[in-house]
Amino acid sequence: KFKKTKEGASVEDKKDETKDDEGSITDDIRNADFYHGLIPKTDAEALLKKEGDFVLRKTEHNTGVILLCISVRVDAEKVKHFVINTDAAKNYFIDVAHKETTVSNLINFYKTTKNPLSAASGAKLRKAVERPPWAINHDAIFIMKKLGQGAFGEVYLAEYVSEKGREKVAVKTMKGEVYGSHESDPSIDPPRMSDDKAILHDDTLEKVPVKWLAPETLQDRIYSLKSDVWAFGVLVWEIYSNGAEPYPGLSRLQTRAKIVLTDYRMKMPDVSTADGLR
Repeated sequence: KFKKTKEGASVEDKKDETKDDEGSITDDIRNADFYHGLIPKTDAEALLKKEGDFVLRKTEHNTGVILLCISVRVDAEKVKHFVINTDAAKNYFIDVAHKETTVSNLINFYKTTKNPLSAASGAKLRKAVERPPWAINHDAIFIMKKLGQGAFGEVYLAEYVSEKGREKVAVKTMKGEVYGSHESDPSIDPPRMSDDKAILHDDTLEKVPVKWLAPETLQDRIYSLKSDVWAFGVLVWEIYSNGAEPYPGLSRLQTRAKIVLTDYRMKMPDVSTADGLR
C-alpha cells in the first residue's frame, strides 16, 4: 500500500489507513529501525532468529483494517504476534494492565522492564531486528500517476522521500492483492489442492505465463513442485539466448498447441556449453 498525493490516487484505495492507524504511526515509529511497515507475518517470522527478537510491523485484518503489530520470537519453534490496541483516550496497550501514550513508549516499557507481553505467552522483547538497508518503507513512497501496465502488473510514477531528500522513482505493482492476509499467489487461485499439486481452471491457465509452463500443466491443468524445474529450464534457455523471449515467433496459443500436440522442445542456443546443460 502506498500513500496518496495531490497529483493522483494510491495504488490500492480500499486499503487506506484508518484514522487510528495514521495517528499511531508517528515520526518516531516511522523512522525507527525496527519498524518494517506492511509485511506478511511469514516475512516477519523469517527475520526473528533468537528468543526475544522482535519487529514492529503493520498487518491487515480480514476486514481490511490496517493494524500495528509486534512480532516476537518466543522460542526456537514459536513466534507470537501481538496487535497494539487503542482506547478512547488514544492510549496504546497490548495488555490492559499497562497503557502508554505512544507506541514508542509502550515498546520501551516492555523492552526495559522485561515484562512479558502476555502472561500466557511469556513473550519478552529483548532485541529489535532492524529493517535491512535495502528495504524501503512504504510510507516513504508517494504515488503520483500511472505510467503503464502489463498482464500482471502496473507501473507508476512516484516520489521517494528519504533523509537525502525527494526523488522521482518508478514503482511496479502486481494486480490483485499483494499484502495482508492473502499469502497465496494472486495469479493462481486453484479450486482444490493436494499435498504437492494443484488443479488449475481453464480460465486461470489463460492468465499465467504459458511459455514457462510444463507440458503437464498445459495439457492436464496439473501444477506441481516439479513444474518449477521446467520453468527453471526455460530460464536457462533465456540466459544462453541473451534474454530472448522463449518460443520465438510463437504466440501463447501457438506455443501451447505446439507443446501439447507435437511434444515440441526448444533447441538450446549454440553458445551454450555441455557443462552448462548438465
